[in-house]
Amino acid sequence: MPTITIDRVSDIKQGQYGLSSKIHAGNDAYYVNSYATEYTGKTVDVEFTEKKSAKGNVYKIAKILGLAKEQPAYANGATQPWSEWEAMAARAHQLAKVLEPDELTESGGILIDRSRARMSFVATILIAFSNNKITTEESDIPF
Repeated sequence: MPTITIDRVSDIKQGQYGLSSKIHAGNDAYYVNSYATEYTGKTVDVEFTEKKSAKGNVYKIAKILGLAKEQPAYANGATQPWSEWEAMAARAHQLAKVLEPDELTESGGILIDRSRARMSFVATILIAFSNNKITTEESDIPF
């Protein structure tokens, strides 16, 4: 039985037979005949089918059979504890200070403040971390 991890849910609509939505798992998207937001961030068992519309479009349809036996270790689909997020943010901020330092005057005052650029960088790193594009293993973090 195939399993997928649902990253997000979109296109929630009231139809003739009840609520339907679109689930996203990685680069794939499937239509489901249910309100699937409760499965966001969770791994589910599914059955897949395809349906061809009158216009010739092919739609991927999934039927959620239930939660898979193995789920992420943390509540609400989180895959990392807070301490790992905190460590990642601190490391990203440390690198951002190196990449985007403020320009100082001769007397030590701030001439150009690059704090916005640093926070944008940190936010980008945290987004990548939340999408499992960056791990917390020391050997994989370049900074």
